[in-house]
Amino acid sequence: MLNTPNNFAHKIFIRRPLDLVATFHGRPQVITNLEAYMKFLKPKIYKLKNQNNWTLAYIHPETNKRIRKRFPRKKDATVYLQELSYSFIQNRENFLKNDKIGLLIEDFSKKYPETIFYKTKKVADLFIKEFKNYRLNDLTPFALKNWFIKIRKQENYSLKSLANYQYQIGAFFGYLVRKGYIAESPIKKLKFHHRIDIYKRNCLSITDVELIFEHLFYMSPFFLYRVFKVMYFTRLTLREITDIHWDHVDLIRNSISIINPKSGFVRYVRIEPELIKIIETFPKTNKYLLVNRYNKKIDHTLVGRHLMRLRATYPKLVYFNSDIFRDTAGFHFLERGGTLKELKNNMGHSDVEITKRLFTEPKKKFYSQTQVTKEETLSDDWGIEIIS
Repeated sequence: MLNTPNNFAHKIFIRRPLDLVATFHGRPQVITNLEAYMKFLKPKIYKLKNQNNWTLAYIHPETNKRIRKRFPRKKDATVYLQELSYSFIQNRENFLKNDKIGLLIEDFSKKYPETIFYKTKKVADLFIKEFKNYRLNDLTPFALKNWFIKIRKQENYSLKSLANYQYQIGAFFGYLVRKGYIAESPIKKLKFHHRIDIYKRNCLSITDVELIFEHLFYMSPFFLYRVFKVMYFTRLTLREITDIHWDHVDLIRNSISIINPKSGFVRYVRIEPELIKIIETFPKTNKYLLVNRYNKKIDHTLVGRHLMRLRATYPKLVYFNSDIFRDTAGFHFLERGGTLKELKNNMGHSDVEITKRLFTEPKKKFYSQTQVTKEETLSDDWGIEIIS
C-alpha cells in the first residue's frame, strides 16, 4: 500500500476513499483535484481472457510511460487507482503545475485553432507576453487582476470590455480544467463592476471644451471639429450624427428629425442658434449633413482612430472620448437652462427618470487635468474584485 498521513486515515480511505477526502481535508476542492488526477492518468481496468487477474493500466505523470499492475479483484484495482491519485496530491508530484503558460497555450492553439481566445488578438498577445514564462501554479486570481488593471491603464479599456476579454481568455482556462491541469478556472474568480463606468458620468469644464474645439479645428476641421460641434449642441450619438441627411434638417423650424432604425420611431431634436450658424457653413454636395474633405459620408467607426492621433499629437490635452463629450454636452445644456424633458429627448432615454438619475448635480464629476484625474474617479481596485 502507498503511504498516507496516518494509519487511521489510511483505513478509512480504503473503505470510503471519496468520503475521506471530503472529511479528512474538509475541502470539496480536494475531491475535484482527485478526479482531475484520475482523468489525467487515463486509467483502464480490464480483464484478459483465460485469466483470473484484473489489470490496471495508467500513464505515469512524471515519466509519461504506461504502467500496468495486476490485482486479484476489480475492486482492489479501483482502490489502488484512487490511492495513487491521492498520493500525487499529498506529495505534490503533479508536474502539470510546473509547466509554463506559453507551452500550454501552444498546445491549446494547436488543438483548437479556431478558438475565441484569439478573437481580440491584441488582448491575447498581451496575455501571452505577460504570462508566457509563468508557471501554472503561479497564475493566481491576484496576478490576473493586476494584469487586467495594467491593460486598463495602458489601453484605456472599459470594465465592460474587460468582462468580454475575461470570457475570451476563459476559453484557455476551460481547456486546462477539462484536461485536468487545474481544478477550477482562476479567471472566474474575477468580477468586473462595469456599472461603475455607466453611472459615474464625467463632465469636462467649459474651458476644457473650448480648448478641445481649438485643437480639433486646427487638426481636423472637416471631420472631428464638425462631428463634435454637432454633438455638443444636439447631444446625439456618433451613429445618429453621421446618419443625418439634409432632408432631416429643418432650418425653418430649427429641428432635426432622428429616425430609430429598429423601431422606426421619429423624434425631433431642437437646433440651438449657435449650431444653426455652423450648419449653414456646411457644403451641400452630398445628401448627408456631415461629409469629409472628399465629399463622402463620414464613418463613425473612424472617430476613435482619429482621436488616438489627436492624443498623440497633443499629449497634454485633457482626455476625452465621444461618451464623455456627450455627457459633458448634457451637463452644460442643463447649466444653460435646459430642461430634463428636452435632454431626455436628445439623449434618447425612454423615461425622464433615467435622465434625472444620470445628470443630477450630485453625480457630476469634473474630469480635468487640473481637477480630477481619471485614476481618482475610480476606486483603488479599478472596479475589479476577487470573489471567493
